[in-house]
Amino acid sequence: TYSGAIEKGALAFFGDKYGDTVRLVEIANGETFSFEVCGGTHVNQTGEVGAVYILGESSIGAGMRRIEAISGREAERLVWQNMQRDSRIADILQTAPSDIEERVIAISEQISSANNQIQQLERQMSALAATALLDEVQIVNEIKVLISVTEDPTVELLRSTGDWLRDKLGTGVVAIGSIVNGNPMVVCMITPDLVEKGMNAAHMVQEVAKIIGGGGGGRPESAQAGGKDSNKLREALSIVPGMISDLSGGE
Repeated sequence: TYSGAIEKGALAFFGDKYGDTVRLVEIANGETFSFEVCGGTHVNQTGEVGAVYILGESSIGAGMRRIEAISGREAERLVWQNMQRDSRIADILQTAPSDIEERVIAISEQISSANNQIQQLERQMSALAATALLDEVQIVNEIKVLISVTEDPTVELLRSTGDWLRDKLGTGVVAIGSIVNGNPMVVCMITPDLVEKGMNAAHMVQEVAKIIGGGGGGRPESAQAGGKDSNKLREALSIVPGMISDLSGGE
């Protein structure tokens, strides 16, 4: 019985399910070094097992590993299913089953190259659009302010555009936004001279974020915010000139 086996010192492992009657497996060479309760199926000879397909292995204790496998007809069925799957994949990739790995690597490299080209084109388009934005600069209490909604598809490009515009202004505040993956994103950049006078980009984006239903933060000279309400992006950006006017005290 199971209880009797445990009393004799046989090992039973957590996770295995045992019935009332169990078999014991002992491995010894003069001295027993493995004595366990067997939770498997016994056969008279290994030929009855047939093919064995290892599904995986895992740890069941210190210094012990468990191999999980299927055998016989089930193993043959799984091998056949895998062959059929490989054949279908090969047809899709227009190659032989033996060349699937090489074909996948080649396609992956093509995709990576195409993505790099797309990113390069996006940067070029962003730079061209940023140049046109310089015409939208307004003056608020003698401070140059640029507020706009761009078509930048990523936060990285939006920040890059903001950095470029800030550098072009020389002195001023840039607050721009874009719809990224369906959500409104805003970045605010402030030149060092205005930061010294009390301007804070992090404070500005926090106020902007309230309108678009999100949150944000960053440093006094550079900050970003995200939200959920894309329809209120322009409204949110429109409050920036008023904040600048209040901070500059109408000087």
